[in-house]
Amino acid sequence: MDSLVLLPEDPEEDDELPPPPNRSATLFASLLFFLSHLNLLKKKESKRVQQARLKSQNKELIYEC
Repeated sequence: MDSLVLLPEDPEEDDELPPPPNRSATLFASLLFFLSHLNLLKKKESKRVQQARLKSQNKELIYEC
């Protein structure tokens, strides 16, 4: 049976690892993305509401004539 050989840690390898991500910055970026996406959805919804309002006004005008 082979025995497991542990090698000593090389302190230079730690320098090559990227720093851990900044969680608050990541959360902030995610929140900004979510809010901007939500704002776009609201704008699309308001356009739909405006179109529906115009259609109802056109129907009222047709019935008045």
